[in-house]
Amino acid sequence: MRCPTLDEASIFFKIPKSTIGQWRRTEEKILGQVGGNSARRDAPVTFLCQWPEMEKQLFDQFMVHRGQGRPVRDGWFRRNAKELWRTSYPELPEGLFVFSQGWFRGFLSRYRVVLRFVTNTAQTLPANYKDQILIWLRFNRRNRILTPLVPSAVSGTPTLPPVVNPLALHYICNDDQGGIPEHRICNVDETPLPWEYLIGRTYDIQGAKTVWSKSAESGSEKRQCTLFLCIFADGIPRVPPILIFTATSGARIRERESHQWDKRVHVEFSPTGWMNETLFTKFILNFLVPLFGKQRALFIFDRFRAHLTPQVLQTCRDHHITPSLIPAGTTPLTQPLDVAMNKPFKGLIKEFTEELREKKEEVDDIEKWSISQHRIVTTEAVGRAWEEWHRPGSQSRQKIVIQSFRDTGISLPVDGSHDHELNIKGFAPGELVVGDWARSEEEMGYGITETENAELLPADTSTDAVEFRLLDE
Repeated sequence: MRCPTLDEASIFFKIPKSTIGQWRRTEEKILGQVGGNSARRDAPVTFLCQWPEMEKQLFDQFMVHRGQGRPVRDGWFRRNAKELWRTSYPELPEGLFVFSQGWFRGFLSRYRVVLRFVTNTAQTLPANYKDQILIWLRFNRRNRILTPLVPSAVSGTPTLPPVVNPLALHYICNDDQGGIPEHRICNVDETPLPWEYLIGRTYDIQGAKTVWSKSAESGSEKRQCTLFLCIFADGIPRVPPILIFTATSGARIRERESHQWDKRVHVEFSPTGWMNETLFTKFILNFLVPLFGKQRALFIFDRFRAHLTPQVLQTCRDHHITPSLIPAGTTPLTQPLDVAMNKPFKGLIKEFTEELREKKEEVDDIEKWSISQHRIVTTEAVGRAWEEWHRPGSQSRQKIVIQSFRDTGISLPVDGSHDHELNIKGFAPGELVVGDWARSEEEMGYGITETENAELLPADTSTDAVEFRLLDE
């Protein structure tokens, strides 16, 4: 151990030698200044460099990568730091280096690397969103009742009550959760996936006035496909992720490249690259109906126009599936996929996409990516992310999904015994009181006429399946 030389100190702290020399000449004066001790106490912590060779190579690679205009995020540093450590210190035991947040912050501080963000816009909630959420929760509880029969007080013969009474739940619910079980409660959502994750953020040198990023193809960051996910209240995956690509007819594309698509992903095509009525109906028939059979189910989704067509609603009714439409503007608060999964799952997709693109560019020396290559890499990244999310031993992620259905009140027992678990963002504990969810006369007639009922539903079908949609229009 020895004191560093002036040159070493200048290189390590990135401070000119003349400045360090001036500090040394005036050391006594600086230490004698008023507040000097407290200033030194409050100074930022200096992180020691334990792996200087690896860090220097990592920074050099980072500068080359950014010099080519490629975006750099946490995943890039994690992959390359571990690989460089193994090659720089082959004599040390495996696992000695850990990519911890403490080391990463120290590395960024030593090399003056910062993360640059863009500004996000906030979504505005409707003024009466609390009332709308409560109506929706009550709607879900009415429609989770499995057998709407109660014994007659006089004859003991089962009869159909005009209004479901919460006090009779022990007669009509034959599930521990009080109604439709968790494995028949599901939530679906669409989210766009860009070909390149360039918009948003990248690490760059502190103080850089221009932060630019190279695109593999002009305008490719604006192109996108749609990721369609379906999750269940018990956290068990039963439906693969679905990718919807843009094409008027995908038959030729499927014939040409489907053998290169990841088998863990289901691929569809639409003219816009978004979900439409045909694809949504196909999803219900091909995935949900075989799972549910003739048993009743609760189907949670938002108010995207492809979800609300007469064909979709009729398909649900024909197969005993109750559609539950999330209140307009409240999906960030009440949709389990938005609450628990979309953000971390897309983070996995981003990381795998970057890794796959880098490997492919190194092997094939790609300068300009084709749409076909984008599609193939996207299916593999989504497939790997899906497997990683549900890999054995990741029970914590399954618990996150289960908890999201309970936090939003969807899978809580209908008798209200666990309403204290309601945990919707923006509401204090106990602020949301579901109360008597049995349909009142006022609710039955609110915002819907008998003529509309007759047009939308058969005479012998309960109006609960579309009641909330009509109330909210």
